[in-house]
Formats: sequence, structure tokens, C-alpha cells
Amino acid sequence: MKVLFDLKHPAQVQFFKDAIAILRDEGHEVLVTSRAKDETTDLLDALGILHVRLSSPAKGFLGMGLELARRTARLIRIARRFRPDVMVARTGVSIGPAGKLLHIPTIVFDDTEFAWLQISLSATFATVICTGLGYERRFPGKELRFNAPPYLAGTHPKRFTPSAEVLRRHGVEAGEPYIVLRFKSWSALHDAGVRGPRDEEICRLVDAVRAYGRPIVSTERPLPAELRGYVNPVPVDGVYHLLAFAQLYVGEGACMATEAACLGTPGIWLSPSSRRGSLDAIERKYGHVTTVQTVPQAIERARAWLEPPGMKGRAMAARDRLVAECDDPVEFTLEVIKRYGRKLRGPGSGG
Repeated sequence: MKVLFDLKHPAQVQFFKDAIAILRDEGHEVLVTSRAKDETTDLLDALGILHVRLSSPAKGFLGMGLELARRTARLIRIARRFRPDVMVARTGVSIGPAGKLLHIPTIVFDDTEFAWLQISLSATFATVICTGLGYERRFPGKELRFNAPPYLAGTHPKRFTPSAEVLRRHGVEAGEPYIVLRFKSWSALHDAGVRGPRDEEICRLVDAVRAYGRPIVSTERPLPAELRGYVNPVPVDGVYHLLAFAQLYVGEGACMATEAACLGTPGIWLSPSSRRGSLDAIERKYGHVTTVQTVPQAIERARAWLEPPGMKGRAMAARDRLVAECDDPVEFTLEVIKRYGRKLRGPGSGG
């Protein structure tokens, strides 16, 4: 079987990397296409996953539209040559149209309910849309659901063990109290019209958590000069190790908030205008992640979780319950890929 994965964000690499490795170990042929957004290609390179870069992020609606058209055209050309039995992605804005044109089944995973434009393109063209724990939209006739937050795929204890040595090599001690913070560039298509906190608010947030441990800041955008000494020294392929030993995660990245929760670290998602069903579901059922809209709310929640002892232990216990009660997303992903790759390939597949 031939499988094409289209990966456009570091979290997507983390989600699919184990499925890619297992498919290759089983003798299947896998091709990965990429987008040079954030540290996506750096992570693929660090993991030793060969990939074909299709595009880099553009600015503005016009620029993003042109980029999407170019990367989809390139993907179609590559798929014609590779002739995959199935194509897989998180958000199917490129594989959906390509698969429809070439009569190749497409499997799309989604966890961002408010990304209406991306969802519209995916829902129109995808063969099947897979959604996880708490996802609130429905796609009649083409939806498969699994009982787990998607980011349990890369953080599941069957496949990931935190290593203090990984952190030590980059100047972080697993035993020291530290807090991971994440700030976005707010340049994604679904971020259009939304502005994150101002620099002075970010400084206030970092200063507030500094009383409880070392701030370690992961950022997509330039930081104020007074925060540059806190920039994360751990490379992108070590981010799960960093999150696993942290006392707290707080930031604008919803993916990282979910990853933290799946690793047993309390997580605070700072989101000015939207929510994710997966995070809400984890909050309701397990209680070690939450969504806030403002920096003062984030500071209040951080202090509430950091001042009394024991929150990290409670988060670890919550993670253990989550793992015991949820599906394994990697096993689900492999089952769906094999089902659709073998049974639904059309007569004109591959052009």
C-alpha cells in the first residue's frame, strides 16, 4: 500500500510520526509532503522523516490563497507520480481537492471547530473526516469518531517516555521548577481578525509565573527585550520532554495545552475569541486543563494552580485516567488508513 501524508504544522508531525514509522516497518511505501511553517520541517528533519516541501507561509488572504493554490497544484503533480492508495492530513485543504481530482481516497483529521474556511474545504472534498474527544461539529455521512484527544497519539506512554537527560543536554534540569509559556504569531488562516496580548501583557504574565519557577518561553513572534533571556533552549524534537517535567503550561497554543494535559502537566490555553471542544471535554472530565480569554484570567488560574502544593501530582493522576479511558489514536489512525487505502481506491486512481 502507498500512503501520502501532507504535514503543515509541528503538531501534525507529532500526531502522525508513529503511524508513519509503523507503516514503513510493515513494508508500506510512505511519502511525506510538508509546509515550512513554524518548525515543521525542522522537526521532520530531526526525526529523520524524509519529506518534500511544497510551500512556505504567505501573508494576507491573497497571499494565503495563492500559496494554497500553488501547494495544491504541486501536490497533484506529486500524487500523479507517486500514485498513493490513500492520502492523509490534518486539515484537508490540499489533499481534498487533489484526491477528488485524482480519485484517491482522502482521510482528514480535525480538531479546530472554529476554522470554518478550512473545514468547509475539507468537508466538501474529503472521503472521511476523523474527529476526537469533545469535537463539536458533525459531518453526516463521512465522519468517524474516536474517544481520545488527538494529541494522545504522540504522548501515549506506550510510545513516549520523558527523559531528563534530553533536557539536561540543553541546560534544563527536570527537577527544577519551571513553567512553559507559548506565544503565537497569529498568522494562521483561522486566526484572521484576532489579536493576541500586547507585549506589556506578555511581560506581566511571565513576571507573574516567575515567582513559582523558571519561565521557559516558546515563541513564534519577536519577544520584548526583557524576555529574551527566557527563550526555550530545547529544540523542537524535545518539546514533549520539556512539557512532561514542567509544573505548568500557559500560552496561546491550543495544541501544546492539549499535549501538556496528555503528559500530566496542568495546561492553560489563553484564547481571546474561541474554544476547542477537546480542551473543554478534558476540563470537564479530568480538570487539569482550562481555557481563559485574558492575561489577568491566565495569571489568576496560574497562581491558583501553582501556589498550593500537589497540582502536578493531581494532573499526573488525571493523565493516567485519561490514558486508561481513551482510545489509542495511533491504532485508530492505522486502522482507518488500511481500511480506506485498500477498499476505496477508485478506478482512475493516480491519474
